Amino acid sequence: MSTNRIESFEALQNIISNPSKPVAQVCQAIDECISCNWDNLRGFFELCFPLLVKNLFGYDGPSWLSAVAQGNQAEDAKALVQLLGPAGNLFTAMDLADRDKLIEYVFPDGRLPVMTQILLKDESGQKELDRWPQYQGRLVPGPSNRKYLHMNTLQYFLLWTAFYVLRSGQSSTGQSSGSRRPVFASATFGNMRKHMQATAGKLVKGQQQTTRSHPYQTLLQLYLSRFLPRGGDSRSGKAGQHSRGEMLFSILMEFWLTDGDDPFLRNPKQDRVSVAAPYDAPTTDLLEAMQELVRYSVAICDGEKGQQPPRWAQATVRSWLPLSPLPQLGPPQHSGPPRLMAAGQPPFQSFAKRLYRFMRRAITRWPEQRPVQPLISLYIAYIAPWGLTTVPEPTKQSGQGSAGGTVPLTRQLHNMEGLVHRVLRDKPNSSPSDKDIRPVPQFQLGQWEGHVLASLPFYMLLLPLLLSLLKSRVASKATSALQDLAKVLVVFKAAPELCNLLRAVEEEYTKAREQHKSRVEGPHADVLPWIQAQAAAFESAASASVRDAPTAHAEAPQFVLFSRGERGGAAQVRNILNRAVGAQEDVIRQVEECALGWLPMDKLGQTGDQHAPQPAPPLPAMPTVKKATIEQLHFKGDPMHRPVMSREVGFLVQGLVKLSEWLNHQIGLDQPAQEGEMAETQIQDVLLWLRRKGYRINLRGLAERQTLWWIGIIIFVVWGFCWLCSLISGMSNGDSVPDEIQVERLEAQRRYMSSHPSTYRFDARNPSTFYAKQEHNNL
Repeated sequence: MSTNRIESFEALQNIISNPSKPVAQVCQAIDECISCNWDNLRGFFELCFPLLVKNLFGYDGPSWLSAVAQGNQAEDAKALVQLLGPAGNLFTAMDLADRDKLIEYVFPDGRLPVMTQILLKDESGQKELDRWPQYQGRLVPGPSNRKYLHMNTLQYFLLWTAFYVLRSGQSSTGQSSGSRRPVFASATFGNMRKHMQATAGKLVKGQQQTTRSHPYQTLLQLYLSRFLPRGGDSRSGKAGQHSRGEMLFSILMEFWLTDGDDPFLRNPKQDRVSVAAPYDAPTTDLLEAMQELVRYSVAICDGEKGQQPPRWAQATVRSWLPLSPLPQLGPPQHSGPPRLMAAGQPPFQSFAKRLYRFMRRAITRWPEQRPVQPLISLYIAYIAPWGLTTVPEPTKQSGQGSAGGTVPLTRQLHNMEGLVHRVLRDKPNSSPSDKDIRPVPQFQLGQWEGHVLASLPFYMLLLPLLLSLLKSRVASKATSALQDLAKVLVVFKAAPELCNLLRAVEEEYTKAREQHKSRVEGPHADVLPWIQAQAAAFESAASASVRDAPTAHAEAPQFVLFSRGERGGAAQVRNILNRAVGAQEDVIRQVEECALGWLPMDKLGQTGDQHAPQPAPPLPAMPTVKKATIEQLHFKGDPMHRPVMSREVGFLVQGLVKLSEWLNHQIGLDQPAQEGEMAETQIQDVLLWLRRKGYRINLRGLAERQTLWWIGIIIFVVWGFCWLCSLISGMSNGDSVPDEIQVERLEAQRRYMSSHPSTYRFDARNPSTFYAKQEHNNL
């Protein structure tokens, strides 16, 4: 044992609190302290563990994970993965503490998703939360009839792990909003793209694994593979093994795929929610983290170097994904035909329906100021899992952690630019892609047909919506929007068998829908009724809200991807090209070539659409206003009846105008003077002169705010002057002295004079007066 070995929990607490300590040294000290105190871990979980979680995830300040990502520190990343890995001492200590029920932590309500916060407020919602694996038996009553979440160490750690990607912005306080998705400090995955070259080294029991990703991404992969192994049965196995997998999957679904407008929150009896929570677009951090969950759910990548193509992860008879305990969006759907394998069973379909709602809401409500690449990356990760290994190997320099070349987190889109050029047999401009001579990833119908048929709403319904989103952005961001469009279209351009499959299904689906039949003759007759029910259920779940619950028997939506109508994919691509004024010519050519062949671009002329992008017509000359004088801009008409101006008080204007009209009518000033009219009295003579001059009473000026201010100031000045004059007058007459004080003074004076009778004499005629004796004699 070395002399520098950390054994005291107090010393470890000071090391964790020291911001100047390197992360690698802190991780080593934590590991050593746990190793020296296996028989007494209470001190570690009482003093050190809460501080460790706070520094790791930065929910109330800086985060170690973010700092490592921004600094591109390979050694610190390796130390974090070793410490937080499921085979490390920390997880072993958490298992021992939870087995002995050593300690529990209260998870703050403000860090929970909006849906969970709403459910936690009433009794029926608390019963629903008690069904979920992460909250079962964890709701403990507290003061004010509230219930708090008392979590064990593993649950507490996993909740913060899921919450980490919900952070965004640059706030250091960590305060959350009560009605919106929590928003917190530090850039997380925004800097993950700049970190991918860092290595994580040894991870699990001597196995060597080189990590070219953010530590959070690596840890998420390890947690999923350890707690939720693919290919097994989520309902059987070792004690606690799959229960932890169900808990992890449920936590990720809760934090990442729920929203404050969930139709389950609609409770007419208790009126739980009357107004839906405002929509918050998902952060880039969340979208990039969800890619890992999607990849893990749909594809198995045996080789990170791209030597072996990915395999379908759902190609099992029984689903290895646990059935999500979250409330079902609409009525439950029956299992699909056997050819769909596990992807057609309720566990995967429940996950896919939540994901479809998440992506459809994001596509239709995406903010204009935010880039759309992370959303496209998540979409491609789901619809094209056979291309997950298309990442080029980093060079030796980038592998050493240089600041110049970084490997992005979003592996799915990292080389999509190079994929576009390889499909079109053209050389890209960047030098790394010039060396990339690997073949285009191939879609194998026998391998991936089940995935496509079980996920048709993502292809046939979301793709037209995504094209509409890009069409709305092309006017302001022509080149970038076309580049994003090319990265989507090239997936289909590179997979002719995929396009043929989708086209055949759309034809059969449309024919059955028009004929109001659930079954038509064709190669997909066995799966077509299930596809119709799935499309209706997915669309109903995606559009449902707190105010509008999903309908039980919704009509199946139309599939128009290959249609030649205005909503079809070809027409939308053509409209995007027509609007792309000022875009680079090579980018326009790439989009056209990626769309030709699989979309009916050459048949759009039959419907009157244009064949080539046309320049926008010249804008008409901007109309100008001739210069006018102040007199010409004045109101034309009776000034007393002009519209209320901003400097006037509206209700005073109306009252004062009516009062002015009444006074003018009573005096006669509302009638013009007649020729030869004579006045009989001097007053009538004055009024006649006023009528001839056109004068009249107009009190409207008193309604102006400036006039009212001056009137108030004048009244205050006059009142103050009068009060001051009365005060001065009273002081001169002695009235300013109160009567009680005058009586006391007279009594004191009388007692003094009575005690000196030789000098003063009292006058009975005037009891309030004393005179000197000599003066009295003179009187």
